Amino acid sequence: MLGAALRRNPAGTLPAVFGGPLRLNRGQLFSRELPDEEARRYVGQLGRAGRRAQWALLGEPEAEPAVGAPPVLVMGSPDDRVVPSSTLTRVARRYGSAPLLFPGMGHDLMLDARWVEPIDAILDWLEKEPTAH
Repeated sequence: MLGAALRRNPAGTLPAVFGGPLRLNRGQLFSRELPDEEARRYVGQLGRAGRRAQWALLGEPEAEPAVGAPPVLVMGSPDDRVVPSSTLTRVARRYGSAPLLFPGMGHDLMLDARWVEPIDAILDWLEKEPTAH
């Protein structure tokens, strides 16, 4: 993922390689459907991710082994410019499922213009998943 991050956002990624903050931009986080003013407000509220989280994101680590057999829902977007679809698929397979994808959305599904779609999907999954409670 580091190579993709450097190609897509070199000025925001390069400092993270040397211990600085990873800076994600509007195009990486949100779809074009989200109004610019709202996107700028969200980006302005982002705090710095911890170094371990930054390295995990850039290094594409293996998914942590589950304790027991909990149900896991992996969600994302095939248009995510931070986490590739291949990573979502790999993580979902690790937990015995397939990713639930929301085309046309950015990395921050819960803040994007169509945020209600992933929320509804989570609620639906929780209602149908007998061991998720």
